[in-house]
Amino acid sequence: MRIVIALLLATICAASAHAELASATTLKQMAKFSDAIAIARVDKIVVLDGVKVAEATVVRALKGLKGVPRFAFRAQPTWSCDATHAVAGETILVFLIRGRAGIPYGGFLDQHPKYLSELKKRLGDTPFLGIVGDGAGRMPVVRHRGVEYISAVKTRDPRNPKRTVLNCGAILPSGTASLPDPKESSRRLVRLRDVERAITSALRAARR
Repeated sequence: MRIVIALLLATICAASAHAELASATTLKQMAKFSDAIAIARVDKIVVLDGVKVAEATVVRALKGLKGVPRFAFRAQPTWSCDATHAVAGETILVFLIRGRAGIPYGGFLDQHPKYLSELKKRLGDTPFLGIVGDGAGRMPVVRHRGVEYISAVKTRDPRNPKRTVLNCGAILPSGTASLPDPKESSRRLVRLRDVERAITSALRAARR
């Protein structure tokens, strides 16, 4: 029975991921939806009442974290389709939301009753945010031949043929240059600077 349930959950998650890719949103919509967007370095992973929390330094703030040197986010999943994760030392492009997005609910908190109090004690005034899309909004920066890239995929959405889409489901502007990912044949590499420029343009458009 457990095996059947596990397979069912895996199928649901896969279907959900496929649906998110198929109905990918524009970068303008994603930028407007997110409360904060940044290039950040994960300094360390701490464990609070059994829950992993990432503490990060803002490398470049694109939205919502201007003048904020550091922030934190939950670094482990709380349910079967949650892909929230982080690795100490990595640099990431991350889309974030405020409020209770990063706070687990229900049974998870029952299993970690001291988590919220330890979180408050540890972070103080340091902002605690949640990653957009149950972890999909976190995209590691990779280096290839000395250049920083974000790994992405080609969208299969017939309305946006041959467009490149980020893990969070945001479609990059038409004509965004990419090259094959040498580590994964199904993925593409997009220059981080090109993604940053696209996000900045999307934020300007969203304010109009």
